Amino acid sequence: MLVWIGKRESDIYFSKDIFGYSITYWGSNQDRNISLHTTHHDIVYGSGEYINLIAQSMFDVLSKSSNAQFLFYNNSQAKQVVGKFPELFTYIVGCNLFCHEWLRQKSLFRIWASNYCLIPPSTMLATEQCNYEYLKKVFPSYASYVIQADLSSGGEKTYVITEDEKCPSIDKGKLYLVSPYLVHGSSYNAHLLITSQQVIVLSISLQLIHRFQQNLLFGGGDYSSRKLTKEVKASIISMCKHMGDVLKANGYRGVLGLDFISDGHKTYVIESNPRFQGSSLLLDWKLNEHLALSLFDLHLRSFSEDITMDESVFPLEDIGSCLYTNSLDDSTLTQIPTEKHDIQNMDFSVKIYDSSVYDWMHENGDNYFL
Repeated sequence: MLVWIGKRESDIYFSKDIFGYSITYWGSNQDRNISLHTTHHDIVYGSGEYINLIAQSMFDVLSKSSNAQFLFYNNSQAKQVVGKFPELFTYIVGCNLFCHEWLRQKSLFRIWASNYCLIPPSTMLATEQCNYEYLKKVFPSYASYVIQADLSSGGEKTYVITEDEKCPSIDKGKLYLVSPYLVHGSSYNAHLLITSQQVIVLSISLQLIHRFQQNLLFGGGDYSSRKLTKEVKASIISMCKHMGDVLKANGYRGVLGLDFISDGHKTYVIESNPRFQGSSLLLDWKLNEHLALSLFDLHLRSFSEDITMDESVFPLEDIGSCLYTNSLDDSTLTQIPTEKHDIQNMDFSVKIYDSSVYDWMHENGDNYFL
């Protein structure tokens, strides 16, 4: 029996038949779902207490089904669980548990990726140096900057600094990755599947990013936007293949996310996510609908089989958009056309659309997303 462990029950909405249970932060806490947020309202996602509760839930499932196997959304949380409860290691599948931990660290990844791809101008600075005056000395040709915690996701601990927007309160005594802010740049995410035989670029999406105060927050993925030009697409595929081949040779298997930013002239790789992505839900829907494949099944098979796939059908295109509505305001949501799927999950909801949300919003004068 396969058990999903992740942030949202909705992540496996289109492949739920392959899972016997799901253990999630947000969820319905009904039928085969164990929702930790429902039963422990004050629990912080990713905290030590949260890791302990995941392990406790795993032990509970194993007491009922000794053949259970657990697939994690996030490899780093699997590693934390095993660090505290080594006996659970044998039950975890589809996880690069001790392989390429550095892929999560933005600074180390950029240093490595610079051997193969373009990266944006970057440096690491201490908290006390993250002020506009100092950044202007480091990057004199730019007027705004982005600072990021080395381990962060979804826009958490990612801030814009300008002459008028000073550095927010950030943790003292730490290093932050700093780059010029490409004001007119567009962010993209690519899903890779790495097997022993191939590096397959499954899909490329425009990342729907919006500014909330000084944060740059992830609001969803758009796989259908006309903003992804042929030139940018070709550049992203080339970089994905190059880096993927090196990672394949070094033992990485399964799904990998790579993030890029393009200013229309040059495309840079900026970070990697050695896990499933926030937009994996939509890709899994289309893989199921058009190819009768599950993203999660492909991921698992890549660890144990010498699978090969017809790459001519990838990357999948024109497969719609998904929005994570906890990061959007009601006035924005009411303007968007009726969605195809509306997945309600406790106090978290996901909306899926047939077409490009980004194109629709900008054609109608709403520049909510960058």
